[in-house]
Amino acid sequence: MRRAWVASCALLCAALGLSACPGPAEVHEPRTTSSTPAPRAPRVLPEATRVELPDDVAPRAVRLELTLDPRKEIFRGRAEIDVEVRVATDTVVLHARGLTLEKVSIEAGGRTLEPQWGTRRAFGGREEPEELVLMLDQPLAVGPARLRFEYEAPFANLNGIYRTQAQGSWFAFTQMEPTDARRAFPSFDEPRHKTPIELTLEIPSGMTAFANAAEKSREVRGDHTQITFLPSEPIPTYLFALAVGDLEVMTGATKPTPIRFVAPRGRAKKGGPTLDATDKALRALEAYFARPHPYPKLDIASVPNFGPGAMENAGLITFREELVVLDERSPALLRRRMQLIMVHELAHQWFGNLVTMRWWDDLWLNEGFATWMAPKTCDDAFPGFGGKIERVLERAYAMNADVLPSARAVRPKVDQSDQIREAGGWSAYQKGSAILTMIESWIGEATMQKAIRGYVDASAGRSITSKALFSALDTAAAKPVSKVAASFLDQPGVPLVKVSLSCGAKPNDPAKARLEVSDVSGGGRSWVLPACLRVVGSASPACTLIEGTSATIELPTCAAVHPNFEEAGYYRYELDEAATQRLLASYRKLDERERAGFVLNAWALVLLGRAPPDSVMAALKLGADKAETSRVVLEAVITVLYELERTFATDDNAAKLAAFVRGLLGPHRERVAMPKAGEHDTVRIHRVALLAALYDLGADANVAKALEPIAAQYLASPPSADPDLGPLAVRVSSRAGGVGKAKLDAARLAAAATADERVALVAALASRGDAAALRATLDLFSKGAIQAGDWRHLRGAALRYRDGRAVFLGYIREGFDAMNARLGHAGALLSTIGASCDARELADFERTFRPRVGALEGGQRGLDEGVAEAARCISVRARGAPAFP
Repeated sequence: MRRAWVASCALLCAALGLSACPGPAEVHEPRTTSSTPAPRAPRVLPEATRVELPDDVAPRAVRLELTLDPRKEIFRGRAEIDVEVRVATDTVVLHARGLTLEKVSIEAGGRTLEPQWGTRRAFGGREEPEELVLMLDQPLAVGPARLRFEYEAPFANLNGIYRTQAQGSWFAFTQMEPTDARRAFPSFDEPRHKTPIELTLEIPSGMTAFANAAEKSREVRGDHTQITFLPSEPIPTYLFALAVGDLEVMTGATKPTPIRFVAPRGRAKKGGPTLDATDKALRALEAYFARPHPYPKLDIASVPNFGPGAMENAGLITFREELVVLDERSPALLRRRMQLIMVHELAHQWFGNLVTMRWWDDLWLNEGFATWMAPKTCDDAFPGFGGKIERVLERAYAMNADVLPSARAVRPKVDQSDQIREAGGWSAYQKGSAILTMIESWIGEATMQKAIRGYVDASAGRSITSKALFSALDTAAAKPVSKVAASFLDQPGVPLVKVSLSCGAKPNDPAKARLEVSDVSGGGRSWVLPACLRVVGSASPACTLIEGTSATIELPTCAAVHPNFEEAGYYRYELDEAATQRLLASYRKLDERERAGFVLNAWALVLLGRAPPDSVMAALKLGADKAETSRVVLEAVITVLYELERTFATDDNAAKLAAFVRGLLGPHRERVAMPKAGEHDTVRIHRVALLAALYDLGADANVAKALEPIAAQYLASPPSADPDLGPLAVRVSSRAGGVGKAKLDAARLAAAATADERVALVAALASRGDAAALRATLDLFSKGAIQAGDWRHLRGAALRYRDGRAVFLGYIREGFDAMNARLGHAGALLSTIGASCDARELADFERTFRPRVGALEGGQRGLDEGVAEAARCISVRARGAPAFP
């Protein structure tokens, strides 16, 4: 049978009950006819011995002809890959996954060769074979050659080329990162290989298509249309993209880069805010880099069913539709997320697309940089955005994860195929960004910008390693930036800086601050650490570079100090008793980032076992003081309150905890009680956060009562309700037993007219406290009534409440296979155990999945991190809950 070995392997494994197929793969012979020689003796397919492809053959150009009809389950393809044979070889190795190859040939030296071929498991791969091996009787000579393939393949599930249905119409979209281009066509599917890709599509007439490059020609051929696109700029395969279906366009700015919004028919009219944000963000980024957008066009595509938030494909950036199909009636939170994610994806056009990591161990060069650039650029492009001050919240999330035994380095070891899918996460994104923030604070914004411009200019069009960046930073700053960066990027962990003050006899006498550095998790790690203190009353910070375990800073007077100036440093801190009292007395004089950081640091010390649970209560009271108006400080308070509830709440103390929350946050509700015309989006978002916390944590019946009529209005006619309070109101009502419970069901969800309405209703359905109702909602997901792309909204709502966590985790244990088949991301399912704080629940989860995780692609990191998070929560709970007044 002329099928890819993957199919026969999968069937055999299923029959034998194996999670992996050992032994040699099937080797395929080229077709023979009566005029061709008899088949050769099959060669033994060698096993992969390294995760990267061999260096002896490299791609130079790709031409693809794809016949796509999203209404069908299979698509067909013809691929030509021009390659350079660098070393004479009789074996060519590239990638292919799930493709049924029908014809394979190689043109070289004026001859057409038909190799034997087979597929094999990639080195360290856990599921299907991913490598395609072409074997010749004689070596290919050094020089140019061309690989040709004809094949068919199934549409995949939210990755590769996949299909989805929306409003009765079928569409095809792509998601190739990290390693799913191999599901779409035979390819050298590694970021170091950047080639132009020339695409021709044959699609049903009545549909249209978009790709990385501009359309070159279009020809209608009866019931099919052939569209040919110009060759793309050289890109790695993970940036290949297309969109096919009944799509329409709204045109935005035409200079200097033409921008278009692409969406399913009827929805492009809501692309105005997205086009405006794209134009503003692009101009701000071009000014920062002092060079234009690297690609000839920029299409922003709204995707009805999409796994990630967005994907930075060169020339065709894809987004979850609720983030980009917007108007003035859309929730402020979605507008803000659109702006932030838009800048993140646009920053990738320089960090990642123009300058690309050579290998996945440097994924942080893409994601850490884009995460770092997003708030900075948003503050420039959108007045009042306040992105940089929110970095303290993102950094806290990373540091709390970075002290767990499951923590991974920002630049991890990626020498097995399955590790590629686990190279991202908080370490590449949030920690990578936090390290860049620390470096920028240390060397100065102007120096940082100069170094980055030089780095991008020198590396444009190339695939590089971190060394290129560090070289630019060392030169521009004339400081050992590479030593600092390496100590944080190449190992997990968080430094702890303990500060003690030595004062003179008089208050105005000079003083000394002694800083002692240790590994907060006790692992014996060391860092090269730039540390800066806020000296209250002084205009500038007091800084030093700690290269050992301690340092001393001279202070002008014995003033109060905050150990982390503007919360830019990636470290936790402790103060001796005298320094603590001085800081508490001067708390209101701190920068708002430092006040937020103080609250978050107090909770972190509890998690680390360095402070008793009661100690965080004083910090919360300071942070939630009636005089506090900073939304970032109050967000820090709310963040810790949610953690307190998860860690310590029981049936016995829930009422006291709720009263404590109401006492802290109630006065702030009065300040932002009702929406006002002309309010900034940040105010609207802050109001929702306060009300949500008061209900979720404070069991505030007055909040539920005030929101009930808004819920009724939202369910009857969403456009007539307040766009920000409406989604919250229907969620609260659904849980509180109001109209949201009475009138919200699967039929009402299916009738949602917009993406933002749909995700609001998913969250409301998943918020119900009744176990049977929540299980029914989870059944909707497993059976396809809730689309896979809305998993994040389902998960977030279900895990928000104690009763929901138990039901959700039990459902995953029982229905994992069905859920994983829909989601295609085992790690996202397995990580949910991190929401638990129950020893029996954790033991049951581990007993179920530890034996299986070795066969689940991308599942190891999710399980390890979830288990570690749950184990920490259980340990903290065992030390006893704080006394809630």
